[in-house]
Amino acid sequence: MLDPNGHPVVASLLDLMMAPLHPVRRRVIRHARGRVLEIGIGTAANLRLLPEDAPISELVGIEPDPHMRRRAQNRIDRLRPPFPVTLLDADAAALPFEDGSFDTILATFVLCTIPDPAAAAHEMHRALAHDGQLLWAEHTAAAGTTMRGLQKRLTPCWRQMAGGCHLDRDSVSLLQEAGFALSVHSRPRHPHHPLPVHYGTGSPAKTPTGQDTPVPPSPQ
Repeated sequence: MLDPNGHPVVASLLDLMMAPLHPVRRRVIRHARGRVLEIGIGTAANLRLLPEDAPISELVGIEPDPHMRRRAQNRIDRLRPPFPVTLLDADAAALPFEDGSFDTILATFVLCTIPDPAAAAHEMHRALAHDGQLLWAEHTAAAGTTMRGLQKRLTPCWRQMAGGCHLDRDSVSLLQEAGFALSVHSRPRHPHHPLPVHYGTGSPAKTPTGQDTPVPPSPQ
C-alpha cells in the first residue's frame, strides 16, 4: 500500500533510477496530443522528454505523493511549457473527471505502483474520449518461470523499498481486461534495467477476443 505521507527518498532518487527507460518514454510520449491526462506524473520527468512542438493543449497530472508533486511543480516552473499544466492529488482508481474527458491518457511505469491497478485501468478507459489514445509503457511480469519466480520472490521486499512498486504485475493483461485494444512492443533487455519492458498505444474500442497484439516473449 502507498504511504499517505509519501516517499521522500524514492522521490529524490526516481529520476536517476528511471534514466535507463528514457528512450522508451520518448518513443511513447511523442504521440501525445490534445488534452492529456498523465497517470502518476511523478517528478514530471516526461515533460522534459516531450518534443518541443508537441500538439498538446493542456496537461493534467495526477500524483498522490506530495514529495513527487513538489518536485514536479519545481520542474514545471523551471521548464515553463507552452501549455497549461495542472497537478492534482487524485486517486487513479477514482478519477475526478467526466467520461471521455481526455484525448490522450499517458501511463508510463505507474501501474506497478497503484494499489488497485485493475480499477485504475477501468477508470483510464472511462476517462478517455471514444477516439482518444492511451500511451503506455510498463515493466511487466516475465513470461517464463525463472525470471517470473524471481520477480515474485523479490516483490515483497522491493515494494517496501520502492514506493509500492510490484515487480511481477501483468500490466498488459490489466489494460486489455479494462477494454483497451493494445499495440504491444518489447524493449531489448537493458544491462542496468533487466526487467521485461513493454510499451505501445491503446484505443478504447476493444477488438474481438483474441485480436489484441500478443505480448512478445521475454528472454529468460
